[in-house]
Amino acid sequence: MRRLLPLLLPLALAACRGDLVHHRTAYDPFVGPPSPTAIPPGTLVELGQEVPDFVLSDLDGERVRLSDLRGNRVVLEWLDPDCPFSRFAHEHGALRTLARELRARGVLWLAVNSAGEEKPGGGAAASRAAAQAWGLEHPVLLDPTGEVGRMFDATTTPEVFLIDERGVLVYVGALDNAPFGKVRGGGEPLNYLEQALGDLAQGRPVAVPARQSYGCRIKYAQPVLQR
Repeated sequence: MRRLLPLLLPLALAACRGDLVHHRTAYDPFVGPPSPTAIPPGTLVELGQEVPDFVLSDLDGERVRLSDLRGNRVVLEWLDPDCPFSRFAHEHGALRTLARELRARGVLWLAVNSAGEEKPGGGAAASRAAAQAWGLEHPVLLDPTGEVGRMFDATTTPEVFLIDERGVLVYVGALDNAPFGKVRGGGEPLNYLEQALGDLAQGRPVAVPARQSYGCRIKYAQPVLQR
C-alpha cells in the first residue's frame, strides 16, 4: 500500500481540485475514462467537426439557435452561479471583461447553465441573479435537461468551447492556466482562449485545440430512465 501512495495521492488531489479531462483522443493528450454522462456515440461533438444545431432559451424565454449565428466566431462558456471557480473568474478574473472585449472584435459569447433545475445553481432564478451580479451583457442559456451540455461533453465550470465561422469546433477546455488567478507551479498567466482566437485571426489552425479543464463538476440532472 505504501508503494501505491505516491501514485494515488496526485490523483486524489486532482479529484479534489475538480480537474477533469475530455476523452477526444484525436486531439487531447489527457485521456481519461469515458464520462458517466456521455451520450451515445455518434452524437458527441468532436473537435474539427461541424457542431450539430441546437436551440436553448435565454433568461427572457427567447430561443437562441446556434445555426442562426453561422458566419461568426462563437464562444460557449459553461457556468455555474454556485461554483467558486466561476464566481472568481467573473468577479476578479478574466471573465469580468473578456466577453465584452471580444464582442467589440466581432466574437459572439453565449453562457450555458446545464445544471439541473433541482440542483444548487441550476434554473433561471440562480442564473438571472448571477447575470445581474456579474453584469453580464451576453445571453445566458438554460439547459436544464443537460442535453446540450452532454452533447459537448462539458464537464466543468468555467469551461469554454470555440466555434469558428464555419460552425466547426476548434478549441475546447480551460479558459486559462490560472484558476483563482494563480498559475500552478508558477510562471506567466496564459489565456488559452485568446491564444486560440489569435491563431484564427492569423488564418492558421489553432495550435493547441484542447486543454485540460478545471473547475466544478457540472451538476447534471439525473437522466430519466425509459421503461
